[in-house]
Amino acid sequence: MKYQTLEEQLNFTIEILKQNVELMNILNFIHSLYLPNYYIAAGSVFQTIWNYLDRKPLNYGIKDIDVIYYNKDDLSIETDIKYCDLINKFCINNGYNYKIDVSN
Repeated sequence: MKYQTLEEQLNFTIEILKQNVELMNILNFIHSLYLPNYYIAAGSVFQTIWNYLDRKPLNYGIKDIDVIYYNKDDLSIETDIKYCDLINKFCINNGYNYKIDVSN
């Protein structure tokens, strides 16, 4: 599988990630929180891709999801904990077994 352009590589990667329904549901929930300048760390992303290429279940070996955001107006640990609790509750309510870590 050889891709000629960066756009083809990006589209292939996105199509793989969309197949990881649990990860996409969690990302959609995180998006609904309107965290400023957020992203998830690469671990759950690259593991999904490796699992796809190795023909393993897409969530194989993914134990945690790290959420990083930046809000210069609120650097409190309490806010990190609040977001972490919200995302963990979402995961528990949906039967997703991940450790969630949130950091500003």
